[in-house]
Amino acid sequence: MDNLPAPPTRPGGRDYSAKGKAQAVCPTDADRMEIEHGLRHRQCIKKIAAKIGQRHSTLEREIRARSVPSDKGALDAYSPQ
Repeated sequence: MDNLPAPPTRPGGRDYSAKGKAQAVCPTDADRMEIEHGLRHRQCIKKIAAKIGQRHSTLEREIRARSVPSDKGALDAYSPQ
């Protein structure tokens, strides 16, 4: 019997199914909306990540992948599409 922890019940958490190594799970749509809300309210990425149970590096990749040019003078705007 393996001593692996049980997979999390919350979607978007970590998956320990591969030999006990943590594997990041993609953020859910609800997580993406929370990221957008946090960024609009100028929360730091680490605070947003802790709130939704993701690593900050996962959020940074998600933000880079989904950023679009803003017509309001900002360099980037996050769009959870």
